[in-house]
Amino acid sequence: MKLYFPTSSLNFNDIFATESISPRAFYEKRTYGTKRHFGTELSIGNKFITLFSKVPSFKLADSLESEYEEYPIIFEFDIDDIEYELDKVSQDVYITSKTIYFNKSNTKVLFLSQVHLDRILAKSKTVYETKLIIKYIDKFEVIKDLYLNNIELDENKDCEYTQSDIEIEIIKDTLFNNVKGLYYAYAIRRCIDQYIRKAEEYNLMLKYISPVKNLIGFYKKTNTKYSEIFIDKFTFDIKYIERYSELLREECDEFNNWLNVIDVNNNEISFCDIGLKDSEELKVYEIITNCIMKSPKSKVGDIDKEEIEELIKGIGKEITKQFGEESLQRKECALIYKKIANRMYEIDVNEITSDVLQNFLAFISKYDNISDMNDYLQYKNIKYDYVAYSFLGAFLGFSGLDKNIFYNLFNSSNEKILETIDNNLDKLRKEIYFKNEEPSKYEENSGGTLEPIDATENKGVVDDVESKNVLEDNVVKKGIYEEIQRIRKDKKIKDILKKSFIDVKSRIQVKIENLESNIRITVPESENFKTMYVYLIHKDSIQEGEREEFKKQLNDIGIINNRIQGNYPIYRYNKFFEDNVFTLNLEEEEFLLECLKDM
Repeated sequence: MKLYFPTSSLNFNDIFATESISPRAFYEKRTYGTKRHFGTELSIGNKFITLFSKVPSFKLADSLESEYEEYPIIFEFDIDDIEYELDKVSQDVYITSKTIYFNKSNTKVLFLSQVHLDRILAKSKTVYETKLIIKYIDKFEVIKDLYLNNIELDENKDCEYTQSDIEIEIIKDTLFNNVKGLYYAYAIRRCIDQYIRKAEEYNLMLKYISPVKNLIGFYKKTNTKYSEIFIDKFTFDIKYIERYSELLREECDEFNNWLNVIDVNNNEISFCDIGLKDSEELKVYEIITNCIMKSPKSKVGDIDKEEIEELIKGIGKEITKQFGEESLQRKECALIYKKIANRMYEIDVNEITSDVLQNFLAFISKYDNISDMNDYLQYKNIKYDYVAYSFLGAFLGFSGLDKNIFYNLFNSSNEKILETIDNNLDKLRKEIYFKNEEPSKYEENSGGTLEPIDATENKGVVDDVESKNVLEDNVVKKGIYEEIQRIRKDKKIKDILKKSFIDVKSRIQVKIENLESNIRITVPESENFKTMYVYLIHKDSIQEGEREEFKKQLNDIGIINNRIQGNYPIYRYNKFFEDNVFTLNLEEEEFLLECLKDM
C-alpha cells in the first residue's frame, strides 16, 4: 500500500541512522538513536505515525520553536497494511502505532526544492551515524508544489493506545536495532569486503569475454597463416575466463550463505556455523551475544565501569551454567573480569585459549574506539576478528555504528548483496515482531532488557495442581488470542468469509458467517466436544463497558499489549449445550486453539 509521511529535515539524520520512523512518543523513551523528534501539523497525537494516501501539503509544527534551519520532506512508503495494522481514520488518512522499517525497495524521499536537498545532504556528511545516504541517493526526488494536496485531519478522532503498548513496541524496536547492528558488523567484517573484491573481479572477467569473442570472429574471417594459432589461443582464454568466472560466482554465493546465519527465537539469538573452530566456541559466542543484547549501550553518556563489570559477571554466570564451575571457559572469563575490574592488572591475550573470549577481551577493552579495537585485534593477531565487531554491533546497535564501517559496502557496485542483506534483515525483523513470545514483564536493571520474567516471581514456587492449571489455561488463552489476532485482519476475514466453511482437525467443517456486522465462527459438535462459538465483535457493536472488561480479561492472562482497535477489536467464545451457554474448560480451549490454527 503506497502511503506518504510528511516530516522535517531535522529528523533526516536519525531516520537514515536507523532506517526507520517511529511514533513521536517513542523517541524520548527508547535507549538508542536521537531523543527528540520534530513534528508537523499533520499528526494525530504523538503515539501514532500519521500517513496519507495522497502527497500532503503541510507546515512544520515546531519551526517557530526551533533554532535550526529546517525544510519539509515527504517519505513515500510501499508497506503492508496488515503487517503495520494500519487504521483508516478518515478519507486519505491512516495511522499506525508501530515503527515503520524501510529499505531501498519500498521507499522514496521527496523534496520540494533542489536547494533543500543539497543543503540536507551537505549537513548529513558531518554526522557519523548517518551512514545510509549513498544507499538511497537514487531514491531522492524533487517534486513541485502543484503535486501537493490539502488534507484535513479529524482532531477529535479517538485512538486508544496505552503506555504498556508503547513499552512493548520499544522493547522490540531495541532488540531489532541491536540485532541489525550485530548483523551488519558481522557481515561487513567477515565477508562483504571479500565479496566486493570477488564481485568486482567477476564483473571484470565477464567484460573480457565479448572482446575476445570478437577477436576470434576477426581471425576466422581473415584466415591468415596465423589465424588458427590465434583462434586456438583465444578459445582457450575464453574457456579459462568462463571457468574462473564460475569459481568467482560460486565464492560470491558462498558469501551469501555466510550472511544467512542468525536466528531469533523467543528473543534469544542463535547462530548457524559462523566459521569458529568447534561447537563449544559457538556456544560461548551465543552466550556473550545474548548477554550483550540484554545490556546494550544507552544512546547518551559514557558507561559506568560498574555496568561493564556487571555485564562480564552476567556472562560468567551463564558460562558457568553451560560449562561448569571448573571449566576453562569460566576461568578465562574470570581473567577478563579481573583485567577490567583492575586496570593495573596486566593480561596477555595468549593466556586465553578461546578465540571467542580473545575477541571479547578486545571488544570490552576498546568498545569506545573502533580504530583502537581494530589496531588491538591486528597487533595481537587475534583470529576471527568479525566476532569482536559483531559484539560491538550488538552493543552499539545499528543506530550507533559509525559510517566508516560501511564505507566499502555503500561505495561499491554491490546491489545484489545489499538486496540479500535487506531480505535477511526483514526476515529477522519479522521473527522478532511476529514469531516471538509477546513480552509481558521485564527486568528493570538493564533499561531495555528483553528477557521476560517468570510470571510466578513474587508469588512463590508454583507447586500445587490448581496453580499449574491456571498457568496452563493462560498459555492456551494466549494462544487463542494470538490466532484470533491473525484471523481478524481485514484481508484474512474477507478470505474466510468467501469460503463459508473451512475443513479443520480431521475434516471438521468450521462455519464462518456474518451476524449483524459481527462474525461468528462455529465449531460443530463432535464425538468429544459440544458445539463451540467464537464471536468477533465489530467496533460499531461494542456496548458501553465491553472494551474495559475485555482489557481486564487480557490483563488477567498476562497480555499487557492490549490495544483494542481495528474493525473487530474484541472477541468472546463459549459452548452451547441444551439451550444453555457455558464457558470452555481447558481441554475444550485446547481443542478450539487447534481448530483456529488450521484456519
